[in-house]
Amino acid sequence: MINQLGGAASPVQHLDKGNRAQASSRTIFLLSCLLILAVFAVYHQAASHPYFNLDDRVYVVDNVHVSAGLRWSTVKWSFISLEAFNWHPLTWLSHALDCTLYGFSPRGPHTTNVILHALNALLLFLILKHATGSLWRSFMVAALFALHPINVEAVVWIAERKTMLSTLFFLLALAAYTRFAQRPTLSRYSLFSCSSHWA
Repeated sequence: MINQLGGAASPVQHLDKGNRAQASSRTIFLLSCLLILAVFAVYHQAASHPYFNLDDRVYVVDNVHVSAGLRWSTVKWSFISLEAFNWHPLTWLSHALDCTLYGFSPRGPHTTNVILHALNALLLFLILKHATGSLWRSFMVAALFALHPINVEAVVWIAERKTMLSTLFFLLALAAYTRFAQRPTLSRYSLFSCSSHWA
């Protein structure tokens, strides 16, 4: 490797670059942990909330397909159902999975929504960092998304699982497109197409 004076780069320069890369990775990891902790610090109380009468009954409480848990019959139903005037099979399947994992307690679905919101905030941070190269600006945007009151309804309302999942797949599609734009390949385009379909 050649330095600016035309000579070979010294081992000290290589070591310095390696240390900077390691420090950057450590900072990204610590900021990611901080982002996740901030989401749980703000939204952990949602786990103690009951089902909400508006729509939670349609989506979970009084829905015999969802409350039966994740079964083959539920999978088939979710792809043909237009209940609640929506076609969103992944939303139905995620609610059914909640019933399988947690039983009928509202604590489980609330916790799942908080986990999804934390994951979305983390994805936004990593995507922006990768796309722009700006660490702190990316972190501040992700933190604003994670903690802004506009997201409270979507996070704490069980029936708004569809918003959590839509955001997740939108961000996955954005990440896939960023990778495709940097180096277009058929596999990267297929990943982008699949992610954007579910967004």
